[in-house]
Amino acid sequence: MKVIAVANKKGGSGKTTSAVNLAAALARTGNHVLLADLDTQAHTTIGLGINPRKLDNTIHHLLAVASAEGIEDCVRITAFERLSLLPANQDFDVTKIPHKLSAITVLRDGLKRLSGQFDVVVVDSPPSLDLPMYNTVLAANFLLIPFQPGFLNFEGVGQMLRVLFKAALQHRHKLELLGVLPVMLNPVARMHRQILKQALEQFGKDRVFAPIRRDIKLEEAFMHGMPGVQYAPHSVGSHGYVRLAQVVATKVAIRGQKTEDSRQNAVPVASSAAS
Repeated sequence: MKVIAVANKKGGSGKTTSAVNLAAALARTGNHVLLADLDTQAHTTIGLGINPRKLDNTIHHLLAVASAEGIEDCVRITAFERLSLLPANQDFDVTKIPHKLSAITVLRDGLKRLSGQFDVVVVDSPPSLDLPMYNTVLAANFLLIPFQPGFLNFEGVGQMLRVLFKAALQHRHKLELLGVLPVMLNPVARMHRQILKQALEQFGKDRVFAPIRRDIKLEEAFMHGMPGVQYAPHSVGSHGYVRLAQVVATKVAIRGQKTEDSRQNAVPVASSAAS
């Protein structure tokens, strides 16, 4: 089971949009995918059509007791084939996490309990460098950093990478940079083209994914509780995430070929989770 953390501490970076659509696109290639929402804004949970206010079992409930026991009860079936959710709690208070060594490995320990059920886990990381983020770092094998191609946004990518890899090193955990992902690209903007050039020079072409074009359909999809690749599969943004999923599947060695399955909404959402 491969674990991919999607992380950026800067708001509006396309982190949640990327996590949701990458997970959904990987599920459409035949992988069994778990999307873990570590961000207390719970936008990933909402983006899959599940109301976080109606949930009694979430990853944050486990963090609150510093234990992975019961994670099986937290995983939610979604309306999308082969895509499950480990939801967030919007009322979670990070200061209430017990001061225990186990508090930083709740997610890692929980995913071990789910081993064999999923091919890949995509984690929507919290934007702050706190215990939930440490949980993300220590559970992940790979790190994906989405960013808007602006000067300050790109500067923040390097800063965040240094902090996250330092945290992994402190705990002797192997974490690999999967790559950086330019999002919300305006291809006619000169600054965007300049930032893309800098990204290629700094990280190399193997670590810079093809940009995701700006697409209002990706934002509309959240209003309907659906990933963009389901809501508007022929939009330019959805095509970008499908292409990303194919490349990611190759890089992390999971299934990358789309299956012949026309049922995209075959599994009903549990009634207690419906919005």
